[in-house]
Amino acid sequence: MIRGRKMNYLDLFPQLHFANEQEQKRLNEYCQTKGVYLHKQVYEALLHWESKTKVVSYEELSGLIRYDKTLRYGLYVYLSAAEEYLRAVVCEKLDVAKEIAEPLSCKILQYNQQKKEWIEETPLIEKKDFNHSHLYAATFSKHCGLHTLIQIVKMHKLVEREQDWDLVKELRNKVMHHNLLVLSHYTDRTHIEQEIASVEQASAALYRVLPNDGMRKSLNKAVNIGNFKDGDLGAMPNAKIMRLGRFENGVFTKI
Repeated sequence: MIRGRKMNYLDLFPQLHFANEQEQKRLNEYCQTKGVYLHKQVYEALLHWESKTKVVSYEELSGLIRYDKTLRYGLYVYLSAAEEYLRAVVCEKLDVAKEIAEPLSCKILQYNQQKKEWIEETPLIEKKDFNHSHLYAATFSKHCGLHTLIQIVKMHKLVEREQDWDLVKELRNKVMHHNLLVLSHYTDRTHIEQEIASVEQASAALYRVLPNDGMRKSLNKAVNIGNFKDGDLGAMPNAKIMRLGRFENGVFTKI
């Protein structure tokens, strides 16, 4: 427990409307456990969305935080699947000449600042022996994340849609941060709309690089499920502001 006086967080949200006392208790509890400034950011963003907005409901505020968390979790699953697929491609097509002594600390690539290009610190060769892989364990090195795998497949021309993979890398960086995905650190409408467009563009790229239809259909549902009951696009959306559009067959349309 943190020392100091117990705050009444309600005082920080003068234009927040509560339907009942339970919502007030919930705000105080969540400000303490999830952070008061997370709630302040969403509160201010909702107030600034329309110039005529005078009051924000607690239901709107908590709903947007839940939506963002649901979206983040859904995208994380398929970003992990994309990285797993890329690792499979690299290890099926390439290898190293001999076993790596310390694979989990191995550097496969190194960025040369002088030449402004990536170089292979551990030289890769075309794979010929499919009974085992010297490279596989090294792809789990602390120096070999999604960014490195993308650089390897680009250098060796192993995949199409290289620009899509760059967008997927950017989306992964957004998802792994702990700020809100659709708001980033903003509270003004212009920047938030730009962030939403950016997440939509990268999510569509993720859809295109996934290796099969089953994964792509599941990603569709994962993106929609936070704003449509059970991901059913025939249902009424939970809200229409500060959300991604309707995602169907890899394409976003406005709600």
